Amino acid sequence: MKIKTLVYLTAVLIALGAPALALADDSTSATNSAPSAPAQGSKRGQAMRELLPAIGLTRTDMQGLSQEERRAKVKDAMEKKVAELKAKKDAGTLTDQDKKDFMIIEKFKNRANQGGAKPQNKPDSTK
Repeated sequence: MKIKTLVYLTAVLIALGAPALALADDSTSATNSAPSAPAQGSKRGQAMRELLPAIGLTRTDMQGLSQEERRAKVKDAMEKKVAELKAKKDAGTLTDQDKKDFMIIEKFKNRANQGGAKPQNKPDSTK
């Protein structure tokens, strides 16, 4: 009788404790590996989260578009916004928010130009 009770209690403890241990194991492994995985993506994501409102777009505007269509839409919106901001600057009606938007756009353009210029500077190895 004592052995049966001991076996039942052990089975109950295992049944109740195993899911908790499994969840605890998942959460610790996720927290240990999470910082290294999205670090690069978070910079791009942060830049895009800053840029989209600055040029008058939202994330929903980008949904369902191919990568080329997204790039074209962002480029077009940036060009329109820069033209609008230059007109405001010439008229003397540039606000602080407009200045921030212009800085965000220029920062994004500089990053894009640096990224695009790197492959062109590489020596041609096919010669």
